[in-house]
Amino acid sequence: MIIKDKNYFQLMRIKLSGSKPIIGLLPIILVVLFSCNIEKRKGIPKIDKQSIKSLDTIVLLIKINGSTETGLNSPNIYLNNDFVEFKNETTDSIQITRYVARVFKNLVFQYKAYVFNNGSLKNIEQTYLVEKNMDTLKLVYNSKESTFDPNENEITKFYLDYKNIRIKIFKDKGRNNSILKSELDSIYNIYNMKYNKIKNETLLRLNTMHYYDKLQMLYINETSIDFFIKSIDEPIGSTILNSLLFNYTKNRIKNIEYEKLNSKNYSKNYLNLLALGHFSFLRSEDNKGDIKYLQAINWLKTTDLYKKDSVFIKKKIIPLNNLKFKENLRALNFFDINTEKNSITEILKKHHANYYLLDFWATWCAPCIRGVKEMREMDLPKNIKIISISLDKKKDKEKWISKTKELKQSYTYWLDESSVTGKSFLKFIELQSIPRYILIDKKMNLIDQAFFHPSEPQFLLKLKDVKNYKFW
Repeated sequence: MIIKDKNYFQLMRIKLSGSKPIIGLLPIILVVLFSCNIEKRKGIPKIDKQSIKSLDTIVLLIKINGSTETGLNSPNIYLNNDFVEFKNETTDSIQITRYVARVFKNLVFQYKAYVFNNGSLKNIEQTYLVEKNMDTLKLVYNSKESTFDPNENEITKFYLDYKNIRIKIFKDKGRNNSILKSELDSIYNIYNMKYNKIKNETLLRLNTMHYYDKLQMLYINETSIDFFIKSIDEPIGSTILNSLLFNYTKNRIKNIEYEKLNSKNYSKNYLNLLALGHFSFLRSEDNKGDIKYLQAINWLKTTDLYKKDSVFIKKKIIPLNNLKFKENLRALNFFDINTEKNSITEILKKHHANYYLLDFWATWCAPCIRGVKEMREMDLPKNIKIISISLDKKKDKEKWISKTKELKQSYTYWLDESSVTGKSFLKFIELQSIPRYILIDKKMNLIDQAFFHPSEPQFLLKLKDVKNYKFW
C-alpha cells in the first residue's frame, strides 16, 4: 500500500463534480489519505506545444513501464509546490512529456511517498535540481519500487542530511544549540568542499540556503542571516527558500520599519524576497487576517508581487467578510435524510451549542471520510457540535443517506452545490478542496473560514481553546 504525501505528491485530484479517478493497476494498493484537491493553482500555467517557443520552459520526460501513475512537485512563483502528474493508462512502456514554466532560473523538483509493504513503512524522498543551463529533466519511474531510477541531477542525500539536522534541532528545543551548531557547520563544510571541487555555483548557493534556514532555527536574530538574504541575486525556486523566507519574516515582522522598506533603502531583489516571505507568512491559517499584521499587509500591497496578482494574493491573506458570510449562509437550503428542507437558522435551533464546526464532505472523498472517523474517536469539547454537510451530486443522494448512516454522523445534511445559492456560497467561501472545515459561533459569526483538519495536531487544541479563538 502506498500513501502519497500531499505536500509533495497528490496521487489524484478529485473534481467537485464528483468524477471518479482511475487508479493505475499496480501489484500493490494505492490509497490517498490527504485532501481531495480541486484547486487550480497559480504560478505554473498549462503550456501547450504551440506556446513553448514563446515561453522559457522546462521539459519533463518521464519513462513509465506499465499502467501506473506518479508525479513531481515543481515550485511556483510563490514557492509553493504545483503537482505535475504522469499517468500511463496502457500496459506498454511509454515516455510522457510535460512542460512547466521556468518561474526561476534554477528549480528544485521533489517526489515523496510512503510505502507500506509486509507491515513495514518505507519513506521515499527524491530531489532533483534543474539548473539554468538545462531545459530538460529525464527520469525513469520504477513502479515496482515506487521510485525514480538514479539520475545525475539527483541531490536527495544532500536534502536528507539537512532534513535530519532540522529534525534534531526541532526536537532539541534549544537545549544544545552550540552542539547542534557544530553539527550543522560540519554538514555545510562537507558539501561546500564537495561543490567547490566540482565548481557548481548553484549547488554552493543551495548549500548556503539550507545552512541559513537551519541556523535561524537555532539563533533567530543571527545578523548573518540578514546579510545572506540581502545578497541573494539569483533565487533558487524551492521549498527550502520558502521555509527560509517564511521564518525570516516570522522572526522579524514585529520589528520591521515598513516606512523605510522601499527601493531607496533596499535592493529590488531583497524587496522581492521579503514580499514572498510576507505572503507565505500572512496566508498561513494562524496569521490570515490578524489585525496585528495590518502594517505588513499594507506594505505587501505596495510590492510588485502583489500588483502582478492582486486578486489571488488578496483572497489568500484577507479573511472573508463576516456579514456577507452570514447572508450567504442564511440563503442556503439544507436537506436532512428525510429530504426535509432546513435553513441554517433552523439547524442551529435544533442542535443547541455555543460553537459549530461545519464539515463539508462527500461520499467519494476518502480524506473526508477519514476525517469523520477521526473526529468520532476524539474527546471533542461539549460546547461544539459538528454539522456534516454533504456536497454529493443529486443523483448520489441515496448513497449519501446510506453513507452518513454508516458513519453515524449525528447532525447531517445535504447541500445542492449546483443550486444558485449553493454555487454562490461555495464561490464566496472560495471552496477549493474538501474536506473543508468552517468554524462559527451560535450567532453564525465566522471564526475560521478554513479550520485545521482532524489529522493536524492544532485541530483539537484549537477547538478546546475555542473561547479564546477570535472571530473575524
